[in-house]
Amino acid sequence: MTAWALAAGAVGVLVAWWATAQPNRWGLEGSELPRWRGLLAVMAGAALSLGVALGHPAGAVAVWAAVLAAGADLVERVIPHRWLVVMLAAAVVRLATGTVAWEPDLLLALGLGLFFLATYLLSRDGFGLGDVKLGVAMGLVLGWPAGFTGVVLGLLAGGIYGLGLVAARRASFQDGIPLGPFLAVGLAAVVFLPLSAAPLPGH
Repeated sequence: MTAWALAAGAVGVLVAWWATAQPNRWGLEGSELPRWRGLLAVMAGAALSLGVALGHPAGAVAVWAAVLAAGADLVERVIPHRWLVVMLAAAVVRLATGTVAWEPDLLLALGLGLFFLATYLLSRDGFGLGDVKLGVAMGLVLGWPAGFTGVVLGLLAGGIYGLGLVAARRASFQDGIPLGPFLAVGLAAVVFLPLSAAPLPGH
C-alpha cells in the first residue's frame, strides 16, 4: 500500500470522526450516531485508503461518503445531503477527467432516478427520497454498466435481508428497511472487485 493511500486513509478517518462528532452538522437532531463514530470513521478511512491503493480515487471518495451516508441511514433513516454532494463531486471529477463517453452515464443516472422515484411514489414505507438521490449518485460516479451492477447488487442484498427478516417474523412485507447500507455495499463491491467490464472510477 502506497504512502498516498495511507495518507488518504488517515485523512478519511479524521474527517469522518469530526463529522460524526456533531450530529447537527448532518441535520440530525438528538442523533445516536456518535455511538458508532469510531467504527464508521475506520470503515470509511479504510475504504478510501483501499480505493486509492487500487488506483480508483474517485470511486474511493464515493465509497467513503457512501459509508457515512449508510451509517446515518441505518441509525436515523436519513441520508444527509452533504455525503451525496461528495459523491456527485467525485462523479464530476470522473466525467471531466475520464476518457469514456459521458452520455451513457447520464442516461443511466436518469434511468435509476426514475426507477427509484417511481418506487418511492408507489411504496408507502419502501424507498425514501434519500435512496432516490443515492441511486442517481451511484449511476454518475460508477457509469454504465458498473453503476447498474452496483445498484442491482445493493437491491439484491437489501431484498435478501428483508426476506430474512420476514422469514424470522421480525418484519412484514409492508415494513421498510434502510436501503442506504445495501447500496453502499453494492457501490463498494463494484469499485473494489472486478464485477464490471466498464472503466472504473478514477481510470
